[in-house]
Amino acid sequence: MENNPSPQGNFVPSEFQVFPAGTVHIHGGGSFTVNDSVMNQIIERFKSRGLDLVIDYERQTEGKAGQYDYSSPDGTAPAAGWIKRLVNKGANGLWAVVEWTEKAKKFLSNKEYRYFSPVFTLSKKDGLVELLRVALTNAPRLNDIKPIIANYHIIDNDGPDDNQRAINKLLGVSDEVWAKHNPDRSELGSRAGMEGIQKEVNRLVGLDDETWHKYNPGIGD
Repeated sequence: MENNPSPQGNFVPSEFQVFPAGTVHIHGGGSFTVNDSVMNQIIERFKSRGLDLVIDYERQTEGKAGQYDYSSPDGTAPAAGWIKRLVNKGANGLWAVVEWTEKAKKFLSNKEYRYFSPVFTLSKKDGLVELLRVALTNAPRLNDIKPIIANYHIIDNDGPDDNQRAINKLLGVSDEVWAKHNPDRSELGSRAGMEGIQKEVNRLVGLDDETWHKYNPGIGD
């Protein structure tokens, strides 16, 4: 996973969990279920449109919706980022691979925004049907969701990062297969976990650790 460190050491992940697997509770009442078939359906609907999904600020894309008005003062609804891909990570839920704008990166890195609120459609018969878009907010509507920005010097990452992907590529293993067989590998986001993976990558490409640190000063210190 590509991450963007701020001068303070916070990281902006390029992917985050949109829905956890299992029963998801909505603040104020109501719930729905996220399972393998639901995640696959959402992914297929996303692919069928052939468009990136917008991540906006405070649901501004909604404008006036019933009794609520999410419009910005100037009537615009700028993007904070774009969802490029949705990934079914099995027991770790549905994740979004995102391309952030520079402005959003600063907000997230400074923890001015930590949470998000997905906009989705629900059916009484079928439950969760489609993910429409996502909004950065500090007042999420879903309970028990993971913040986009985790603790200082910890990357909120339950899936393979760029180093793990390099190993996967060498082994011919897809990210989706790796995630399904490693549902509890959140320790990869820790500094110690990252260092271990980097050592493995160095070994595979025939690079000694001393040379790697020479060209990557300050990383892993």
